[in-house]
Amino acid sequence: MGFMSKKKRTKKKEVKAANFFVFFVFLGLFFGLIFSVLVYLKLKTSSFLSLNRVNFVFIDKEKNPFVFSFEEQNGLVLTLPVYNKFRVTRGFGEYELRKVYALGELEGKGGELLAETLQENIPVAIFGYFYDEKSKADFYLNSSRRLFFKIFFRGLKGELKTNLSKVDLIVLLVKSLRINSSLVKLVNYNGEAGDFFKDRKIREESLSIEVLNATEQSGLAQRMSRLFDKSGGRIVRIADAPEKQERCRIITGKDPRESYTLRWIRYIYDCPVEQIGNEEARADVTIVFGENYWKNEGKKW
Repeated sequence: MGFMSKKKRTKKKEVKAANFFVFFVFLGLFFGLIFSVLVYLKLKTSSFLSLNRVNFVFIDKEKNPFVFSFEEQNGLVLTLPVYNKFRVTRGFGEYELRKVYALGELEGKGGELLAETLQENIPVAIFGYFYDEKSKADFYLNSSRRLFFKIFFRGLKGELKTNLSKVDLIVLLVKSLRINSSLVKLVNYNGEAGDFFKDRKIREESLSIEVLNATEQSGLAQRMSRLFDKSGGRIVRIADAPEKQERCRIITGKDPRESYTLRWIRYIYDCPVEQIGNEEARADVTIVFGENYWKNEGKKW
């Protein structure tokens, strides 16, 4: 009897241990699921999940910049004429490109000033910047096929200065793993960006775009339309607005939640969207640039 009782006690302990094991496994799976959902919800806040072609400016320790861009499996690195003079935004006048970052750093905005200047001059939509205070550009350009992963990874580790969040960097790091090394191009900028920065999704959506100038600044709509055109937009009309306005506006008959082009425009310019009936619209999208936009061009931070 004593032997049987001991055997039963041993079996109960084994069953109890097994139940504890199952409990902790389910508990681990539960918390793992909760963690996964929280991570997903956090990553979902990044606009880079939905943006197709993304372009960034990189600045090396000598303040020399280059632009790098990727779309799905295709990568592009655009080297720039750093000794050439460019018209710098915010009313700074003309400076050699290699001096723009340091100029902006007088206000603590070196990366932002350089991004704005390239967006205006090339033109190319710049989504962020990276600054390496320790390495020259050759450290990255000599292995341009690994350049994308290297920059995002070092940015995530805090080794580069950037205006992107950790969440954005994680999304970009994962997306960059899809880049095919044989599809990375290294191009020298010769004054014309060509079709290098056209976004496939904007081209496929092919919305008609109207650009209106609601300011006293002559030629603003013409200048702004260049960025849409170089990004793949279909410009159908460039004109002055019937009346002057203070703020920029986006007017459309499309659902902003369903249009990739509209999401792209809102990311670049952060203008409110006004949805109207399709019968009222002269174009699929009308962008109205108001007084606040061009005033900011000549306004220091």
